[in-house]
Amino acid sequence: MFKRSFFFIIVLLTVLPTIVGAHTHLETSDPEENSVLNEDTGTITLKFESTVQELNEITLTHENGEELQLEEVTHEPADTFVVTLPDSLKDGNYSLFYSIVGEDGHVMEQELAYQFESVEEEKTEEAIDDQEISEEATEETIEEELIETDPAKENEANDATDQENENNTLIVVFAIALVIVAILAILLLRKKKK
Repeated sequence: MFKRSFFFIIVLLTVLPTIVGAHTHLETSDPEENSVLNEDTGTITLKFESTVQELNEITLTHENGEELQLEEVTHEPADTFVVTLPDSLKDGNYSLFYSIVGEDGHVMEQELAYQFESVEEEKTEEAIDDQEISEEATEETIEEELIETDPAKENEANDATDQENENNTLIVVFAIALVIVAILAILLLRKKKK
């Protein structure tokens, strides 16, 4: 019985990849899916695993449902499409949908998600982040100075750290015990079935 199952699994593992691998899939996209685009991103390049016969459809849709007119789509080399993005992109989430006919004649479709943020907004966000980091560092410095000058607070901080370490140790011990109990239960159930 075991030999038959093992043989069947080996056959499946060798045959299945050739069946599944018959279709053309997206190998890479540049920029990658879920990337943040900005004004400097002029194109999205879709490179496929093998030659692509033709493009059935390609659309760029804003999160509000508005479908944008693409400037240009080139198919050069035979496994790549280069999509030129419109200049009029607004901040928000976009989905790029494509439908292609692969070398084997099968239609392959996929939707890629992107986010667009204008460069000005990114600079503003970076300035806000830098300010928040600076404020946090100042607060931490003040807290450290207070702890250093007040021995009672230093002892409280040490006690809190010790308590946290003890809690973490208990959690780890409990998790290990739970895993051991689960393994023993599985082994006992297997013995009872035999």
